[in-house]
Amino acid sequence: MDLRFYPSIELEAMLFGICKGSISRDIQCTPDYECRGDLYIGPVGIVNLNERNLIRSGNVFSNFMGPTYYYDREEEYVNTKEGDMISRFYARILLNKEIRIGLDLPLILSPYEEFINRSTGEVFASFKLDLFTIWADKFGEIPMPLYLAAVKNELVSGSYILEEYIKKSIKYLHSNIDFILREIIPNNRGIEELNLHKLSILNFINRSSFALKEEERASVEAIFRHLK
Repeated sequence: MDLRFYPSIELEAMLFGICKGSISRDIQCTPDYECRGDLYIGPVGIVNLNERNLIRSGNVFSNFMGPTYYYDREEEYVNTKEGDMISRFYARILLNKEIRIGLDLPLILSPYEEFINRSTGEVFASFKLDLFTIWADKFGEIPMPLYLAAVKNELVSGSYILEEYIKKSIKYLHSNIDFILREIIPNNRGIEELNLHKLSILNFINRSSFALKEEERASVEAIFRHLK
């Protein structure tokens, strides 16, 4: 079985047990910026649900914050960090702005990065806006999809096996998170920064990643209806 995932600290941590063979040796794990493989776990907006079906485990939602928009004045564009596809997606559908790559203001941080920034204060601006506010106004009080786990249509019947492997990997993450972070984050990071990553991961890789709820499935459907 070919499992591919978008390269990110949070997904690498969630899938560590599978990718390192602690859960199963039958699955090949590969980081991939494109939606390929039998099972792909990646940012909303990259996962192609025309050719795939959501599985019940491995999805990541936020119930309390979205990407955060920092700005001193309104521009027709917004910067995002390279590789931050979640912020790029929501900047497009919620702010309708041109997307650029960079670290200067105006800037959008992903929920994961913003969770860490709230403690470090590395990004500061005259104004900031949590896009979860716009999300709630547009779609209602439903969870905001961040990462989606989707299997090829022809493999749906066997997806329950993948779901069980992912559940075990999430349990492994929660039991071994300090060890996992030391393995996937460069050694020159201090203990304080590692603890921030730990808190951020535990906030987002939670029960919604363990088992997909109907309201979470509804939020994904709402987005794709909006995009049509």
